[in-house]
Amino acid sequence: MNKNEQHGRLLPLGRAFAVLKACAAKPGGVSFSELLKAISPATPAALSRLLKAMACENIIEKDSAGSYRTGPLVHEISRKLKGELRIEEAARPYLHALASDSKKSASYFELGRNGAFLVAKAEMPDAFHYINLHEAMGSPAEHGFGQVLLAFGNQEIRRDLNPDRNLTCNAKYLKRLSEIKNGLVFIHDWRKDNPIYRIAAPVFCGKKIKGVAGVSFHAPAPDKKEIARIEKLVRNTAERISKLYESNNADV
Repeated sequence: MNKNEQHGRLLPLGRAFAVLKACAAKPGGVSFSELLKAISPATPAALSRLLKAMACENIIEKDSAGSYRTGPLVHEISRKLKGELRIEEAARPYLHALASDSKKSASYFELGRNGAFLVAKAEMPDAFHYINLHEAMGSPAEHGFGQVLLAFGNQEIRRDLNPDRNLTCNAKYLKRLSEIKNGLVFIHDWRKDNPIYRIAAPVFCGKKIKGVAGVSFHAPAPDKKEIARIEKLVRNTAERISKLYESNNADV
């Protein structure tokens, strides 16, 4: 086999690795045009065929915003090569990408024994600051992220997060929880003074609520177009963290 024949056979493999490298370098997602540039020279049709084949093998995945990311197979192989990975380590790059893309401080709270605990965060300069890592969320029923957990949680979770039921008997509050369960993502904390806004989405392990990911900021709120843009980013981040729980990684 001459050198040109060998290069021709390895070309698709080389392009696949170029796509994978580009996706790995940008956890927040890579656009089709960015990938086309990464495997240049190549036609859009050739890239479409390559992406379809890689997606079928779970090497990459396309999210709801149309961006491409590393897929479940890559993460499974990575975990086997690196050893067990804790959820805070696995979620951190996703939160950094979310914070960078949204320009808002991002975090992930996970349900634990009798509360919700901050396990990962990425704070932007001169922006919202969260509690310390591994600390419990204060007043979960009032907290915007806590409302997401209550909306999707069972009765046991609701008792843990709101033991005195001071809000879960309130008709307006129950309406808010219903709206969240039906897709509301832009939420404010349940209090009148100094409102804090959240854009937050649930993280699941199978069909069970596991935590909540999103961003937080003080007033004034962004316009509707900007909120819609950040909502997509938050949903994608929550989906990606949810997929971490789909593996057999006991530590996650």
